[in-house]
Amino acid sequence: MDAFITYEGLPINHGGAHSLGNKPIQNIYSQIKKFLQNFSNSNQATEIDLIFYSSQDGTYKTLPILWALAKEFGIPSYKKWDMVSYNQHLFNWRLSQKDIEKGLMIVDKFSHLPKNKFGPITLSLKWHFHFISQESKLELKGQNQLPIIDSRNHNSQLYVRFGQKSTISAWFAFPFETLDKNAYDYISRIVQDLPFKPSEKHWRIWQKSSKGNWTPKVVNIEFT
Repeated sequence: MDAFITYEGLPINHGGAHSLGNKPIQNIYSQIKKFLQNFSNSNQATEIDLIFYSSQDGTYKTLPILWALAKEFGIPSYKKWDMVSYNQHLFNWRLSQKDIEKGLMIVDKFSHLPKNKFGPITLSLKWHFHFISQESKLELKGQNQLPIIDSRNHNSQLYVRFGQKSTISAWFAFPFETLDKNAYDYISRIVQDLPFKPSEKHWRIWQKSSKGNWTPKVVNIEFT
């Protein structure tokens, strides 16, 4: 394979992901599950984390909330960030697939908390997958041959953070060497199932040089 197409949707480490606005988090999660069922070979999240952040200015109390969460999910791991002017304390629970619905309910339950620079409570999920044919349910051929452009990105993945402000980050790698009608039609169907609108400016065609190096070229994909 000498070329392939990618979409990188506003990665979190580059300033933020796609905002999901004020959509109910249960609706977002249902839409993600539908997308994964229709177009991916896996609907099992590879990472599921519930995180509770302490209030920097004491607008909510840490211990009562921490105790309530510990009763539900057990003892969390603990971290402290030195933010120069204050210390940010956070508590993390690594959850299993069966705990996702409970985690979503916890985020809803504490959505009334005052705003905090971080959190106050977030549920994050990451999915790694390969794309499949919606009709045959077989993996699109060639995905195992795609190069790893960034070690932080699996080919392909979704990362969503549910909270007072929910966001989603996407890295999609398609085994299409050209943006022909088949590729466009497939990508168009995917876009219809996503809970966010992809940016037309974040699509790339990667081409392999004679020396084996991969170079991206911006390609605008407009969807009707």
